Amino acid sequence: MSNIILLSDNANEADALSVNSENANYPKENVLDYNINTQYRSSGTSTGEYWAMDFTNAKGVDRCIIYHDLPSGVTVDLERSTTPPSWTSEDQETVGASNTPIMVLSCNIAYYRYWRVAFGNLGGSPAKLMVCFIGNSNEISVNYDFGSIQGEEVYGGKVLSTAYGGTRRSINSLADSFKEWKLKYNYIDATNKGYFDTLFANCKGKQFPFMFTDRDGDTHYVRLMQDQLGAKELGGGYWNIRNLHFTEEI
Repeated sequence: MSNIILLSDNANEADALSVNSENANYPKENVLDYNINTQYRSSGTSTGEYWAMDFTNAKGVDRCIIYHDLPSGVTVDLERSTTPPSWTSEDQETVGASNTPIMVLSCNIAYYRYWRVAFGNLGGSPAKLMVCFIGNSNEISVNYDFGSIQGEEVYGGKVLSTAYGGTRRSINSLADSFKEWKLKYNYIDATNKGYFDTLFANCKGKQFPFMFTDRDGDTHYVRLMQDQLGAKELGGGYWNIRNLHFTEEI
């Protein structure tokens, strides 16, 4: 088990976008709408396609998380630049056979004006990108309290039966399911509380989703189900958070 990681810095903080090619029906701006059902799609289908961001000033990045629709074998690079067209790769991942739609690219914290997601080995398919979060991630350095719900499969507010991947035995039907988390924290310090404050500020409560990496190391696209953190100050620089509620976007 590891600490959870939050990334709520969205690529829409960029001042300008650029691509190598673009399908007019799937423009590059689609990546900025937080919607996993819209996408940017390149018109080109060979190595050399990219989706690039200009932040005007240096942007601190240690993690880039994308939601994509790429076939197995495609490589994805997180690249940075001081003066394009010269680019340096910080990390590369390859889409696996299971074609998991969320990919995490990471590096040591680095500050550059230009960042991009570059695609290789497309094999005749266009690059397809739905959502991009990029920035300095926040790792919560204390574990949440026992008794919290930790990524259970739910539908209609009910926890699914074990037959459908949940943890209960009372549900005997399955429709579109999603995961939810209800986390409790005891005695967190000002640094960790500040990470949650940043999350709520960036997401404007329930308005915008974010990327969440759970204690098993799996990353999910989730939304807050509350508009305020609801932290209780204990004194001495510590707080309790009794209910931090996330649900998976589907």
